[in-house]
Amino acid sequence: RWNQNNHWSPPNWTAITHNEVGTFQPTVEFTVLLPGFRLGVSEWSGSLSSLHDDQRMDVFPIAPTGHIVGAGLVLHFENTLTNQEHISLHLAYSANQGLDEDNETLSIFRLER
Repeated sequence: RWNQNNHWSPPNWTAITHNEVGTFQPTVEFTVLLPGFRLGVSEWSGSLSSLHDDQRMDVFPIAPTGHIVGAGLVLHFENTLTNQEHISLHLAYSANQGLDEDNETLSIFRLER
């Protein structure tokens, strides 16, 4: 989900008269389920990046919140961006158990404005 953060809020006249008008920066959010995740057994890694038209790449820090649920692990990533038009979340996940013991799942999730 891409949030533009352009909702109306009451004006702060003190800040406005002192030329301190803030700018809103867009926020990008990803929520992903890692099915069958078990603490101490399963593993995941990820990165968040944006590739520019001139092939430069911005890499962003990730610090998701995680919630263990009956189906596995839910990860929620939320980052504030500046001038990116698209962003990609790269995830690698290994359940390390059952029939998937030796399998690694690689996924790329991409959001655009």
